[in-house]
Amino acid sequence: MNHGWGSTSEGVFTEIDSMKRFVLESIDGDFTTITTLEKVENGVQVSIEYQASFIGEMDQSPKENMLFGTSQFLENLKSVYETGTDNRSTFWNTWIGIVHTTNEGDIGTRVLQVKEGSVAEVAGIKPEDIILEIDGEEIGGYESFERTLNKKNVNCNVILTIVSKNEKSQVNCLVDTYPVAY
Repeated sequence: MNHGWGSTSEGVFTEIDSMKRFVLESIDGDFTTITTLEKVENGVQVSIEYQASFIGEMDQSPKENMLFGTSQFLENLKSVYETGTDNRSTFWNTWIGIVHTTNEGDIGTRVLQVKEGSVAEVAGIKPEDIILEIDGEEIGGYESFERTLNKKNVNCNVILTIVSKNEKSQVNCLVDTYPVAY
């Protein structure tokens, strides 16, 4: 199944009940996605459940990434259903080379890792920095950062307001192409 932004899921559909439910199981059998569709008053309610032995052991950042990807998928499904417009090509086009997570208890997103050689590293961003704003737009957490950054053009510069070691500053950072494969 091609999600459309460099991400694919491979497996076996173990159950298909047309327009009601389908179950996709990974090749190794350890990851199952259960999608349920239910007709409601003004459309169709879609529910997605993930089951895997490792989900409980995942850190917050990969969970947020997975949740955000699912949200993007559902928004696109709604768009296709309501207007016939497939927006997948507009998802995850940009990045700066960080792994991040919502800054618990406050605004911003906390940098966990900076990819070596990335535009974030060149800009001087370091693990534990907290990104508060992109071009003056407040970042509320993981999703806010991803959505705001994805509105930017590849190869443009953005001003990131960050807190590093309790000091607030602004950093000029190039926006890079999202590295597919996802």
